[in-house]
Amino acid sequence: MIAVTVEVTENVMSDLATQKSQTALREAEMDNQIKTAVLDYCELIIGISYLEPMPEPLYNNQYTLQKLGWQHNKGRTLIDAVYPEDREFVLGVLPEIFAQKGGSHEIRLWNEVTEEPFWVQWNVMVIDNPQTGLPAILATVSPDITERKEQQLLMQQQQQSLLNAIEVAQLGTWSMDIATQKTTFSRRHLDMFGVSAQEMSLTQAIGHVIEGERQGLADAFFYALHSESDGKFEAEYTIRHAITNQLHIIHSKGQTIYDTSGNAVSISGIAQDVTVLRNQQQTLESLVERRTQELDATNKELAIGNQKLQYANLLLSRSNEDLNRFAYVASHDLQEPLRKIQQFGSRLNTEYEAASPKAKDYLQRMIAAVERMSNLISDLLTFSRISTNDAPTQSVSLHLLIQQVLIELDVQITEANAVFEIGSLPELEGNPTHLGQLFQNLISNAIKFRKTDDAGAFIPPTIKIYANKIASADLPVLTQPSGKASYYHQINVSDNGIGFNEIYLDRIFQVFQRLHGRSEYSGTGIGLAICERIVTSLGGVITASSVPGAGATFQIYIPQT
Repeated sequence: MIAVTVEVTENVMSDLATQKSQTALREAEMDNQIKTAVLDYCELIIGISYLEPMPEPLYNNQYTLQKLGWQHNKGRTLIDAVYPEDREFVLGVLPEIFAQKGGSHEIRLWNEVTEEPFWVQWNVMVIDNPQTGLPAILATVSPDITERKEQQLLMQQQQQSLLNAIEVAQLGTWSMDIATQKTTFSRRHLDMFGVSAQEMSLTQAIGHVIEGERQGLADAFFYALHSESDGKFEAEYTIRHAITNQLHIIHSKGQTIYDTSGNAVSISGIAQDVTVLRNQQQTLESLVERRTQELDATNKELAIGNQKLQYANLLLSRSNEDLNRFAYVASHDLQEPLRKIQQFGSRLNTEYEAASPKAKDYLQRMIAAVERMSNLISDLLTFSRISTNDAPTQSVSLHLLIQQVLIELDVQITEANAVFEIGSLPELEGNPTHLGQLFQNLISNAIKFRKTDDAGAFIPPTIKIYANKIASADLPVLTQPSGKASYYHQINVSDNGIGFNEIYLDRIFQVFQRLHGRSEYSGTGIGLAICERIVTSLGGVITASSVPGAGATFQIYIPQT
């Protein structure tokens, strides 16, 4: 047997080392693949690049390319990813980052496609070259903090708005840490107390309160710290200004903050100097009290006046009753003797033919005077009834009413050979009897006051009756009805008679006013006064226009209902 032994330890060890090296390489490659996969798909802004010169990045993960709007990083640099407005800041902090081997800053990157910026927490690491020991590689791992930053900016805006509101409202602020008992007052609040120091303790603050209100303020403050309360503090108290020694009224509100165990942690609030406001309220209350007293006195005077008015109304009611009784007497008892005088006078005039002409003249005068007296009483009765009675109203066709009036005046119309021109007439809301009296008087006057020709013969009257609709704004200046309707019916009654001088316009509508003697024209002088009273009772107005010898036109304005 021949045995040959060769030492292969070195070869075996070399093979084992090779196997280990290959295994380690495979594990390293696997580890790198895992890390690369993690970096590629994690939602972090990741970038690796050389420092000098600043070439294109060595590595950017997919999330970074997507956020930056890049298809690839070829031809890009670190600064290209920074929002243009922040590039100067980044270039300014790079030397500090190089010196300290890293740093962290809040900056804005941007998407080149949309040109929209977004905030990141820019975390930078500087890797040295192992051979030279000099900074060689810049690595950044930056989370997107846009949402947090927007919330932060919003909170800052809200805080600034709150500060602005506090400033505008001239409010002071205060707070106290319960554990340390440290109390903080704003500068404005310290000025309310007249304190020039930068701080003031709670005890000192309460010391400025006038003595009678200190205990109540302290009780309200410390009660708000108890867990059984709702933590709300509100009080109004008077302090004495440390410099001017004047009294100021302070209104303060606060809220206690509790921990999870229900223990008070801190309390803070606001304070406002309401001295001027309270003085104004006091002045206003005094004014209200004085006005109330004056109102009470006025009410008492009104009560007395109401009593007097009620008594006056009672007297007026009695007077109206007396007037009604007088109207009854005038229409019955006074007319009866006049009728007897007329009857007996007529008989005497007929039966005593042998009476002298002078006696017959006396009888004729007596009968005429009695007739005038009867007409006067009748007209006065009509006038009083229009002024005292609330006559029922209804819709009246003016056209039919005029036709009825013409029938009643048929004798006068026939004797005078009167001619009528009647246009379209509206319906009115009123009392038919009163309206009939109105137009009967106007038509009678138009017939009565007719002209004569050169031979002294009467000229047949021509009477025109027509109506228009007129807006209140177009009413004549001197013709303003008591009503406030938007539109009025203008009813005109015109004639070709003797007319009158318009200087007597106000006079013709007064009771017992005549422009002609009884020897010329008969009448009592009440007819137009009755017309004016009727139109006024309808909320309207009546006027006239005329030229002597050229006729007259009476205009009636009645509200359209």
